[in-house]
Amino acid sequence: MYQETEAGERATLSPQDLSAALNAVSDAITVQAPDGSLLWANQAAARLLGYGSPGELVSAPVNELTQRFILLDEQGNPFPLEKLPGRLALTGVEPPETLVRWRPYGSDDIHWSLVRATPVFDEGGAVRFAVNVFREDTSRQVAIRALQRSEERLAFLASATRALLGAPLDAISIAERLAEVCVPHLGDRCAVWELEANGNVRRIADRAGGASQSSLELEVTPECVVSALGGASTLAGPDERGPDSLTLAAVPIPGESGPVGAILVARHAPRPPMSQYDLELIEEVGKRAAPKIENAQLYAERARAAAVLSRSLVPSELQEVPGLDLHAFIRPAASGVGGDFYDVVSLSDGRSLLVIADVSGKGPEAAALTAMARYTLTTLARYHASPAELLAAVNETLVDQLPDGRFCTLACGAFGPSPNGIRVTVAVAGHPKPMVLRASGKVETCGETGLPLGVFYRLDLIERDVLLEPGDSFLLVTDGCVGEGGAWEGTLHRALAAVQPASAEELTALVEKVALRVQPDHPDDIAALVARYPGGD
Repeated sequence: MYQETEAGERATLSPQDLSAALNAVSDAITVQAPDGSLLWANQAAARLLGYGSPGELVSAPVNELTQRFILLDEQGNPFPLEKLPGRLALTGVEPPETLVRWRPYGSDDIHWSLVRATPVFDEGGAVRFAVNVFREDTSRQVAIRALQRSEERLAFLASATRALLGAPLDAISIAERLAEVCVPHLGDRCAVWELEANGNVRRIADRAGGASQSSLELEVTPECVVSALGGASTLAGPDERGPDSLTLAAVPIPGESGPVGAILVARHAPRPPMSQYDLELIEEVGKRAAPKIENAQLYAERARAAAVLSRSLVPSELQEVPGLDLHAFIRPAASGVGGDFYDVVSLSDGRSLLVIADVSGKGPEAAALTAMARYTLTTLARYHASPAELLAAVNETLVDQLPDGRFCTLACGAFGPSPNGIRVTVAVAGHPKPMVLRASGKVETCGETGLPLGVFYRLDLIERDVLLEPGDSFLLVTDGCVGEGGAWEGTLHRALAAVQPASAEELTALVEKVALRVQPDHPDDIAALVARYPGGD
C-alpha cells in the first residue's frame, strides 16, 4: 500500500504498518485459511476470544477454538459450525452478516457478535482465504432483549390479570384460570394448592401442557410446596434424569395474614431450565391472584355461615302428614342469608298446615325477624283452625314487632280429608300463589292474594279450597323460585308440566334446577315445600 507525500512521492505501508493499523481497529478481525486454520488476527480478536496475543490465537489448533466456546443462535439453540460465516466464505459464498451468541465453556458470560465474512480469491477463482470481522454487540443485544422481556412481562401480566378478573368468585375456578395462564407460557405443568382457614391443604387445580409427567408425581404435596405454603419461594433443579429432567418453581399466594395457597410450575427438558426471572414472574402472578382467592375464601365462608343460619330457621325434619309425601329445600342467597322459611304445623282442629314465607331483607337482622315470625306462627297455630284467622293473629303480633319497612309474605295450605281425595284450604298473604301439578301434567295456581303480614293492623285474607286427587302435587315456593313478580313463573310451569314425578323430592329438585338455570347467581333465597298425594290407603 502507498500514499503520496508532500513532495508528490509515494510512501509505502509495510506489513508491520498494516498490522498496526488493523490492530488499532476496535472490531475483531481474523484471516482464515481454506483448511479452517487462522493465518492472521488482530489484537481485538485475541482479546475477544480470550487469548493473550494475536500470535497465541493464530497458533492455537482449530479444534481448540471450536471446543473452547459454546455457540448458540438467537433463540439459544446450538449453532452449527458449518453455518458460520467464515466456513461459508471459504466455500466461495459471501454470506450475510450473522448474529452469533456464544460463551466460553465453564463460564456464564454470554457474548453477542455480528459476524461478517468475505472470501478472497486467487487469479484462478479459487478461495485463498476468508476475512472475518466480528463486531461486539453484547451491550445492544442485552438492552434489546431486556426491553423485549419487559414488554413480554407486561403483556403476560396484563393477560393474567384479565383472566383472573374474569374468573367466577370461587377458589377452584380462580386456580384453574391461574393454571391456564402459566401453562404453557411459563412451564409444562402447573398445580395450585389452597390453604384453608382451618389449616387444611388441598390441591384445587392441576394443568399439564402435554409434556411427559413421569418425573413429577403429586400424590403427596411436594416439599417445595410445603415451603411455599409457609411463605418461602423455591427454585429447584434441573435434576440429572436425562430427557425427563425438570425444574420446579414453587411460590406462595400471599394473603393479608399469611399465604392462602401455593403455585407449583414445572418445566421439562428440552425447554431451558426456569430461572430467577421465571420465579419472580410466577410470584407476581401469585400476588395478582391472591386478592381474588382471598375474597373467594371469604365469600365461601360467608356462604357456609349463611347456609348454617338458614338451616337453623327451618325444621331439621318435616312433621309427617298421613297420606302425603313431603319434601322441602332451602338454598341461601349468594349475597347472604335471607328471610325464607318453611314449616309444617298442626292447627287446633288437627289438620296439618304447610307454610312457606319470606321476611323482607337479608342478613342477621332478617334472620332474627324470620325466627320471630316462624315461632310466632308455630305458637299461635294451636289456637286456630282457620288459616286466614291464624295469619290475622300472627299479623297482630308482627305489626308491632317488625321495624318500619319490613314485612313478611306467606302462603299456606291446611290439609284435611275429603271423600274424593284431600282438601287443601289455601291462604296467601302477599306471596307467590301455591301451585298444583295435576297427575295429567296440568299446572294450576290456587288461592287469592292478600296483603303481606306486618304492614297494617287489620288483615282480612280470603281462603280458597283446592282438591288434590291421587297423583297430584301441591307446591309452595318463594319468589327466588319464580322471580320478582313471577318473572319466570311460566318457565317453572312448563318444566313441571313436562315431568311425571315419582316423589316430592324429585319435584323440589326440579324447582331448584329451574331457578338456578334462570338465575345462577341467585341473589335471593330459593326455597320450596312440596306435598305429593300418591293416593291409596
